[in-house]
Amino acid sequence: MQSTFDAAGKDAEEVRYWRGQTTAGRAQMAIAFISFLAVLIAGFVAFESWQTSKSNARSTLLQAEDSQLSSAIQAIGSTGSTSERVAGLLLLTRNTAGRFTEAGQTGELPADIYDDYTTALQVLSGYLSSQSEVFLADASAASPSSAASGGSSSGASGGSAAAGSGGAVRPAFGRGYGTPPASDQSIDLYYAADQVQFLLSPKMAAKVAALHTGAQPAIDLSGDELYDLSWTGVDFAWVDVYMPGIDLRGADLADSRWGSRSDLQFAHLQCSNLGGADFRGANLRRADLRGAYVQGADFRGARIRFSEPTTVYGTAKWTSVPADLTVLPASQWHPAACLQDSSYFDNQNPAT
Repeated sequence: MQSTFDAAGKDAEEVRYWRGQTTAGRAQMAIAFISFLAVLIAGFVAFESWQTSKSNARSTLLQAEDSQLSSAIQAIGSTGSTSERVAGLLLLTRNTAGRFTEAGQTGELPADIYDDYTTALQVLSGYLSSQSEVFLADASAASPSSAASGGSSSGASGGSAAAGSGGAVRPAFGRGYGTPPASDQSIDLYYAADQVQFLLSPKMAAKVAALHTGAQPAIDLSGDELYDLSWTGVDFAWVDVYMPGIDLRGADLADSRWGSRSDLQFAHLQCSNLGGADFRGANLRRADLRGAYVQGADFRGARIRFSEPTTVYGTAKWTSVPADLTVLPASQWHPAACLQDSSYFDNQNPAT
């Protein structure tokens, strides 16, 4: 009987022992779970804090970009020094390019970046237009005026037809005719044109395409006065270009690129360097190419109709050689002498 009680006591002790072990294990598990839960909560709090910090950083960077854009536009519109306006032009393109490269940090949407890009193009085109008018006004004030074509001739009465009939008198320089006065053309125009070329570069074109907005950038330079401008290699082929009546006489447009969306009707291209340029599909109806250098240029598929006999220098590619076109050897082209040739001055007004 005693042995039976001893065995029962041992069993009871073992039960108490294992119950104690089970209770301790459960406590340890509870502690481990609580610790794990605390780690999760701490991690979540840290993640939320990081997200808030990241959002704040993005907001700060985007606000800095917007502030920089505002400063650029304000400088461009300055009536003070040329250097301030030029600094604004450079800051504008820097800001625009930065929108693309810093998109991952700012979180700016592709549609918004595209709007920033097209806004920059609009600012530059508007600036070129306004500065062209300023330059033409300054040129008119600095140069002697001359009677309009056919406006001054002696008739049977010996009087001046222009004076007697109140005929129009125009300055010696304007869109399509004359040469500018001795003073240099506004440096603002050249810097603005350079920034346009930068924003239309193949590198920027690829970045715009990567936005996948489905929209088409456009630029309006109609009637702008860009005499003797250097735009070598400028690429207008991938954007909508509206340039009726633009004055690019004597401009260096070698290796430039144009396309079916390029409207150059009535453009003044006398004595310009069009060597190696690609005008396939461009609209060149009644554009003036007299005295232009066209060696290696490609005009296949371009819409061309000259309004008068035209002489060009060099061999180019044509779908069919335009009527009234005379081709002289490229070696005979002398741009300085060409620009002084008054027979190349254009007195026609573009159709409205």
